[in-house]
Amino acid sequence: MPSLALEIPVLALLGASAVTFAAAINSSLQLTVEPRMRGRVMALYSVVLLGSTPIGAPLVGWLSEAYDPRVALLLAASAGISAAWAGHVAFGRRPPLRESQNSAAKIASAKTLSTSL
Repeated sequence: MPSLALEIPVLALLGASAVTFAAAINSSLQLTVEPRMRGRVMALYSVVLLGSTPIGAPLVGWLSEAYDPRVALLLAASAGISAAWAGHVAFGRRPPLRESQNSAAKIASAKTLSTSL
């Protein structure tokens, strides 16, 4: 069993990592999405992020009570690793954005923004 002296710094590091990850995802989503779609994308992101808790929490609680908390943590870890692998496979198939496409997208975005003002 880990001691309290070990758990406190590890939990502080884990909390800082979670906040950093959430801020990085949030800002990268807002910066890469077209301005007119930003609200919709952020709403969908919030639903996916916060909406999965009522589904997973009872399952993890039941597994912890019926078997062992380690089984629930193993399930959560395997779900995270599976999602990371699926994201890697899905985004690994996309061809990289060429510089000409990137500049064309920026110009189109700037035109859209200037016409909406």
